Amino acid sequence: MIKFLSSSFLFLLACLLIVNSFEDTRTQKNWLVKKKLKALSAQSDSINTLFMGSSVTYRNFDPVYFDSLINQRMKANISSFNLGLPGASLLEIQYILQQVLANKPANLRTLILEVNDISLLLRQINSRSSRYINYHNFQRTTTICNSIITSPLSLTTKLQMLKTRIQICFSHYARSGDLHDIWKATLRNRNRRVDQPKKHYLNYFGYDGLSNQTSRQRTHYLSKEGQKAFQELLANAQQADKASLTSRYTLTATLKTFYEISQLCQKQNINIIVLNPPANGAWSFAINKLKTSHIPYPIIELNLPEKYPALFATENRFDIYHLNTKGAALATETLAELLISENIDF
Repeated sequence: MIKFLSSSFLFLLACLLIVNSFEDTRTQKNWLVKKKLKALSAQSDSINTLFMGSSVTYRNFDPVYFDSLINQRMKANISSFNLGLPGASLLEIQYILQQVLANKPANLRTLILEVNDISLLLRQINSRSSRYINYHNFQRTTTICNSIITSPLSLTTKLQMLKTRIQICFSHYARSGDLHDIWKATLRNRNRRVDQPKKHYLNYFGYDGLSNQTSRQRTHYLSKEGQKAFQELLANAQQADKASLTSRYTLTATLKTFYEISQLCQKQNINIIVLNPPANGAWSFAINKLKTSHIPYPIIELNLPEKYPALFATENRFDIYHLNTKGAALATETLAELLISENIDF
């Protein structure tokens, strides 16, 4: 009887997850992703160096300026593209890299990869984003679910997190293959909210700098309260993040995903440069672990306020995480100088 009830409960739970996964998931289209991949595809045969990461890679490094510095100093001939994306985790980076490599880029030789700690947390609105749905295949969903299960979070929190991730995984497979017709029929009469594309003024090589113009976010950042909060954040970042569930309990998932990315690159003879961009000065479990693991890749750390204070100075910042165009130029110069000093072969 107990076995029957358990089986019935699991069956009902599975049905509930499937039904919920058919809710409106077209809340956010891949405007920026598609725009960047299209620009990259148009010049894929000439690009030999690729930046990948989150918004702190996207906003903080100018590939055109980077190329000019490297080519002038090293007598090289590199042509780079910034494929950084706002909010991109290492799991999404892996998915997008697979798409890029599937097109067999002829000359891609170097990947400058931001390695960020995968987060257990997921905003509810993002659970309906096509960007998240696209990379939540069974393998990646299992990776993050294992981290949730082994974390010391409460059972209620774990179940809610697992439900959300499994729903996204169902949505991933429901959008293609045999379930596609069911998917379309289920959504046909629902009200859909499709976000309008945000303004991104990309140059041809994927970079979009943040200016010093007045904005609510920047005004807050430059205020006395905002500056005080940022200085406190910098002072406490190393200690605070060491106790963060977001990073500590996803370390295995982060390292596993990094290893899989490195395997992809090895098959294509692509060299990796591990990058920790200037953000908020917070501790990174993944970067620290990679440093002690003696990986065969150079690790460039710029998220160090005490070592690179200019990258965290008010005049070079747009907000807590991002540099303005002046700061991005400085970060680009600093990265180029470090790679030149280590005599990296492009």
